[in-house]
Amino acid sequence: MLNGLLIVALRHIGAYLSWLPEYLLHLEASRVSMESSHVRSKDQAKNSVLTQSKKAILYYLNTHNSASYSFWTKANISPEIKIESLCDIVYSFYLLGIMNLIDPRSPVLFANILADTALSGWECDADRKKLTVHNTAYALGTLNLLENEGFGNLYQKAIDNRPFKPESIVTMSTKTPRFPAWLSHHNWRVSHWLGGVPSILLSVGRSSLAEASAARKLGLEVLANTNNLLDKKTGLIRLYRSRLLQKIFHRFYALRHDPILGDLGGVVHILWLNHVENIDYVAQQALYDASVKEFFRHRPFMEGTPYCLDFDIVNIVRTAAVGSQISAPVVARANGMLADIDTYFSHSLSENYRLHRLPGALATMHECAFIVGEDTALFGAPIDIIKMAGWL
Repeated sequence: MLNGLLIVALRHIGAYLSWLPEYLLHLEASRVSMESSHVRSKDQAKNSVLTQSKKAILYYLNTHNSASYSFWTKANISPEIKIESLCDIVYSFYLLGIMNLIDPRSPVLFANILADTALSGWECDADRKKLTVHNTAYALGTLNLLENEGFGNLYQKAIDNRPFKPESIVTMSTKTPRFPAWLSHHNWRVSHWLGGVPSILLSVGRSSLAEASAARKLGLEVLANTNNLLDKKTGLIRLYRSRLLQKIFHRFYALRHDPILGDLGGVVHILWLNHVENIDYVAQQALYDASVKEFFRHRPFMEGTPYCLDFDIVNIVRTAAVGSQISAPVVARANGMLADIDTYFSHSLSENYRLHRLPGALATMHECAFIVGEDTALFGAPIDIIKMAGWL
């Protein structure tokens, strides 16, 4: 009896031992499967957020900027369209990787609008209001992006045989940009002339216009002379003569904006052109140190919402860095800003967000991706928008 029970028990033990290894393998496989599923779910969640972000931006454009959006996607012309907004849409599409949304008829319509607009640097009727230097450079940058995407060189149609008048934007005796002297203390405002003028000239220089060669030569001369207006120690714009008056101006400026950010956000308009032409920055190390300091001092964004000022700072951090100078904390900060902007786009876009802020915020994401070293910047491969367009 006892022997029989023992035999039965041994059989059960043998059967248990025979499937135990298989059971353990099943547990391990389940654990690996669960971990893989967890990783996939994290990736899927990330992709979902990115899709949500992109959808939110497209909804914002279509809903709150419908006239400009439908101009590019449906070739619809509306009286309320502004050139700056049309440029904003192209830059945003370019940075989002959705230039395929552009109606093939729209680029020519845009060139026709420019042909009917007084542009800085070209002859026009005295009674016509000119597009500012900044927006002229922005419009030409838009033509550059359209050409990059295969929509053809639209400069001839946009300029429409108007005489080129570089002396209207350049002081020919000194080969420096013309700018309002009364703004000499306002580095951010005056920088739109100091950077915008060489940007216009260099954009013309890459076009098929008859004056392209002469414009490029003049543009490089103007850029070199503009670099001479920068402080040799700080790398910042220094047009003012009185440090005391500059300090007083900073006090008043600080009531609304950070004056250090204003100075860096000003000089970057000149640095962009140096970056395009591979020219070393004046006081490059000082600019890098100052921009990194501001990068860490302001979180999540330089001001209340993401826009071009974020791009200005991060662009200096990236382009002023020498070799492997970008440290792990800077990479982590860039990664954090990338996530913060994506979250903002996903959840906070509204009609109160000005369209002109969008391209700068998107460009910031690409700059952060360059710093982080990612192959993709949420919406595609990182884009060096300044090298592509020549202005922002």
